Amino acid sequence: MELKSELLELFEKIGTHKSFKKDSILFFEGQKAVEMILLLKGCVRLYKTDSLGRVINIHFLRATNFIAEMPVFEGLDYPASAVCESDCEVIFIGFESFKKHCLQDERIGLLLMRSLMAKIRYLEKMINENFQYDVRMRLVGFLLQNSANIQQFSQKDIAKMINTTPETLSRMIKKLKDEGLIMTIKGRIQILDMMALKKEQEEKIA
Repeated sequence: MELKSELLELFEKIGTHKSFKKDSILFFEGQKAVEMILLLKGCVRLYKTDSLGRVINIHFLRATNFIAEMPVFEGLDYPASAVCESDCEVIFIGFESFKKHCLQDERIGLLLMRSLMAKIRYLEKMINENFQYDVRMRLVGFLLQNSANIQQFSQKDIAKMINTTPETLSRMIKKLKDEGLIMTIKGRIQILDMMALKKEQEEKIA
């Protein structure tokens, strides 16, 4: 989401700029949502925890982005928790102040609309992938989508992003390695047969 300098100045003026280290919690599921949160730098993971204590990853938000704006507007509790996946810079804006200074500005209205639409598209994609595809196909899709920079992701990162456990991912990586599709160097994946991965994905979708 592109943020013009004059809007950033406004948000800085009416909000509170804070820095967070990696693994810091921004809010917990069930906490009252009373502030608009604008992510300026870094990546934030939204997740839920089920009754068995299992973590279900919902979204990975990257700067610049609003975080969980819908429950703030509706006066609800946060439906998920948020943790910093990297060092982050965030602006917190009290909702009353946000309404007073921002809601009459059509540029901010458009930003919110784009932000919500992007989240809806992501949610639809995530639901489709998690219900239609098994772990293997989610991994194949992730490898293809991020082929240009796949070595930047640790196996722990990939497990989070495709909603599986590190143990299950490790077993699947071994299968793909045994089939000659990928290899690993110091734990990082390197694709060996891009065409075979694409063919497998196309056949699954068809």
